[in-house]
Amino acid sequence: LELYPKGMAGFKRFTELMDSEPDIEDVPDAIEVSSLKGDIRFQHVTFGYENKRTILNDMSFSIEAGKTVAFVGPSGAGKTTI
Repeated sequence: LELYPKGMAGFKRFTELMDSEPDIEDVPDAIEVSSLKGDIRFQHVTFGYENKRTILNDMSFSIEAGKTVAFVGPSGAGKTTI
């Protein structure tokens, strides 16, 4: 019974997030990607967030079409960024 208020608070926060507008907006002539076909390839990618340390440094990898991969690592390693 004591889990109910916590669950409702979490659900309320979830619905607030789902109802919010995204921070990033597409340009007016953006092309929607409905499905991806082919390989994915990163070649010498370096990336960092504004005023922060580099998250990805000269990263290269290929994923063949139809393959499933998992990115595993500690918090802050760049999994979400990829």
